[in-house]
Amino acid sequence: MSTATNRIDKWLWYARFFKSRTLAAKMVADGHVRVNCE
Repeated sequence: MSTATNRIDKWLWYARFFKSRTLAAKMVADGHVRVNCE
């Protein structure tokens, strides 16, 4: 994810970590996904 415009939920869905983008967004919003230990 080289640019700031990419969204982590979109990337997780596109990489098929989640079946839907909605589920990926929910997991990110709920704090279940960390980037660089943050």
